[in-house]
Amino acid sequence: MRISEVTVVDVRGPLTAQRGRLLPLLTSLSDTQWAAPTAAPRWPVKDIALHLLVLDVDLSWLARGRDQPAVG
Repeated sequence: MRISEVTVVDVRGPLTAQRGRLLPLLTSLSDTQWAAPTAAPRWPVKDIALHLLVLDVDLSWLARGRDQPAVG
C-alpha cells in the first residue's frame, strides 16, 4: 500500500484536547509525584512527561517542515 492510498485522519482536535488536560495536570504535581514510579520500571512520572512533551515538540517541527516551504 502506498501512503497516497491511506485515508487521512485528522487527529488535531483530540490531541489538542488531550494536551489541554495534560499540561494543567503536570503543573499541579508535587516533587514526590514527579518522582513516583510508573508501569515502565525505570521511568518515573517525570521521564514519561518529558517524553510526551519532547514527542509533541518533535511532531510540531515535522509538521512545520512539511507544511511550510523552506526559507533560504
